[in-house]
Amino acid sequence: MRGAALEMSCKTSIFLREAGLDCWAGEDVEYRARLSADLAQFLAHVEAVPFGSDGVGGNPFHWWRLHGEAFPTLRPLAMRIVLFPPSASGGVPSFNVFNRTLARL
Repeated sequence: MRGAALEMSCKTSIFLREAGLDCWAGEDVEYRARLSADLAQFLAHVEAVPFGSDGVGGNPFHWWRLHGEAFPTLRPLAMRIVLFPPSASGGVPSFNVFNRTLARL
């Protein structure tokens, strides 16, 4: 499993998943369940499909546009994240806006 060994700052992928669900869903149990189910389906899909066989050349934005309908709850969040500018100068303001948006949800 590609995602099983993921560690960031000594935090496992499971911890990061739970932290993301807490951040995005908060106390909304129904939304959290839908988001968690979409995430599980997405991870199963990613594991089953060989890398590069999706025809989008590794571009996450194009992948979500073409295949994201299968994950209706996860897709809007993923699209917001992949649209962040990769440069440091553009990324910080985008993440600040994203954090403020999440705080209002």
